[in-house]
Amino acid sequence: MFKHKPQYRTDLASEAAETLRAGRGAGRIHGIISDRAEEDGFTTDTVRVINGTGAAAIGKPIGHYVTVGLEPLTVRRELNAFTRAAKKIASELRFMLMEQDVEDSDPVLVMGLGNESVTSDSVGPVAVRKIFATRKVAEDSGLRKVSCVSAGVLGTTGIEAAELLQGVIRETYPKAAVIVDALAAADSKRLCKSVQINDSGIIPGSGVGNSRAAMNKESLGVPVIAVGIPTVTDIGDGLIVTPRDIDASAEELGRLLAHAINIALQDALDENELRELLM
Repeated sequence: MFKHKPQYRTDLASEAAETLRAGRGAGRIHGIISDRAEEDGFTTDTVRVINGTGAAAIGKPIGHYVTVGLEPLTVRRELNAFTRAAKKIASELRFMLMEQDVEDSDPVLVMGLGNESVTSDSVGPVAVRKIFATRKVAEDSGLRKVSCVSAGVLGTTGIEAAELLQGVIRETYPKAAVIVDALAAADSKRLCKSVQINDSGIIPGSGVGNSRAAMNKESLGVPVIAVGIPTVTDIGDGLIVTPRDIDASAEELGRLLAHAINIALQDALDENELRELLM
């Protein structure tokens, strides 16, 4: 378990790695492997934290972290940017599930974290509304069994998200959990413009200094893939800021993540069928 906490506050491993690298110059960071690639206009930053030394240095658990930049979505002239972005996120999510030995037919639980009444924290609940829940109809349809739940926040439900997830897993027997949440970034330029997918799970509220019980493979007994979009940044003195158009952005980005997750989990559905789920 890592104990070191970086001086900056960010949920993005790529951002933490950049900050750490800048502080150490060009020297290699032991225990961390990072790479950047560009495909179809999307920048992908990959960070692998491979041991305790790397985890302590970067302030993130051992695991695989992928950050997809959403630059094409910010340029209105980009053709089919929404669909292309969803497919890119889906491919990274599908690969991460495969790395965890989750097969195409294995049941998956999708959980949305956050407070739908707080716009900057609503990406998870918005996404879950558009997930194709097939657990009760998948038997003879060729579809993967997918169930979904919106966890809310401790302050409004009185239940830790980890407790709720443990109970649902105990009753539905998924082979993996995909958790969708809003994240925090250190650089405001990243807000609503990138997606992080990781296999180390999630600690709700950690990006804004309000950490709750961890949700990961060790605590839940199944692989946990976290999918998140940074919507806030901490500028200090107790001030958390978010983009002025966060209402529209949270709704659109929630739809984007839902579309990506549906693509990743339901190979049997074609593009038109998947898009209809967003209506």
